Amino acid sequence: MNLRTVFGRVSYVLSYPLLLLILRGSTRAYVLLLLNDKILLTQSTLDYASRWHLVGGGIKKGETIARGAVREVKEELGIDIDESKLVSLGNGMLRAKNNYDYGLFFYPLDEEPKLKLRKSEITNAKFFTIQEIPKIQTSDTVQKALQLLALK
Repeated sequence: MNLRTVFGRVSYVLSYPLLLLILRGSTRAYVLLLLNDKILLTQSTLDYASRWHLVGGGIKKGETIARGAVREVKEELGIDIDESKLVSLGNGMLRAKNNYDYGLFFYPLDEEPKLKLRKSEITNAKFFTIQEIPKIQTSDTVQKALQLLALK
């Protein structure tokens, strides 16, 4: 484990109560990036449990949820996606356990992208098959996205 990861995890634990206050009432967007039968997941510098997550984050003031999703993919992974190809999963906003609203999107990738991770937020990114996902620790948003994708 490198120093950046250790620092991120310690910071997360110490700032968790403040983080909950900031998240409460906020709006976020998450994107399930799919290449053939593989899903791209990330690990965050702030997740002390080393769970795998969908790409995503907070929506800025005046920004649509879809536009925020596109921006987050660019910021965290360094790849451009076409907003018009985003597919909403579910009907509108979802409510997280931590009292924030979020939108979930599906995005089909045509080819494996060259990733440029934002190291201050993302420690790792990897493609997993649907069969591999039950064997790893994932966030609630990954599980919800997979449930909703199965309904499409």
